[in-house]
Amino acid sequence: MIAAGDALTQQRMGPFRANVAPAAVMAPQSFDAFRLEQIRAGLSCSPGLAIGTTGLFVTGLSGEITLIPGGERVDVTVTIEAGKSLPGIGPILAVEGSMGVQPRPFELDLGVALSVLSIEVARTEAKVTTNSFRASIQFEAIFFNGSAEINAFTRNGRATFTGSARVSLEVRKGSIVRAGKCFGRIRLCPPPIPPFSTGKLASRRRYG
Repeated sequence: MIAAGDALTQQRMGPFRANVAPAAVMAPQSFDAFRLEQIRAGLSCSPGLAIGTTGLFVTGLSGEITLIPGGERVDVTVTIEAGKSLPGIGPILAVEGSMGVQPRPFELDLGVALSVLSIEVARTEAKVTTNSFRASIQFEAIFFNGSAEINAFTRNGRATFTGSARVSLEVRKGSIVRAGKCFGRIRLCPPPIPPFSTGKLASRRRYG
């Protein structure tokens, strides 16, 4: 975003049409009047840039630079996908990583999201400042899901640590194959898998 301008009148512009009432005119006075606040750029490609012989490709790269005084920040996002994909579903595996840095006051943000068949199954985030650290992870699979978090910070000159974790187990009817979902031209329509549901079993722990 660029913002610049100043109010001029015909009187300030000279004797031209001196008998006409002054009218405001917007015009930049100098390049100092312009202020560049943000710069954004992004690139995406298919199949992407190969990462050695891993079978993974960099398919997206984007970034943003914030230049607002006192709020300077740099953010970068990278998308990595497996070379193989399923028609109508997407890549078998995809990872999206992000990083943001703010120098004043110092703050570092990190994030990674993992998707399998276009379904997000895990996400982790971390934040680092001059006197604290926080990290969290969330995951979800067919039959279980959970999360964990850890915090470290300084309070009254003393280091303090806290943490928590949660895991739950639940079997849901049709979580693998929904009832009535057919495959192929032969119209194979299996029953829901699994064919039953169970209650949720959960465990929680807190530390600090």
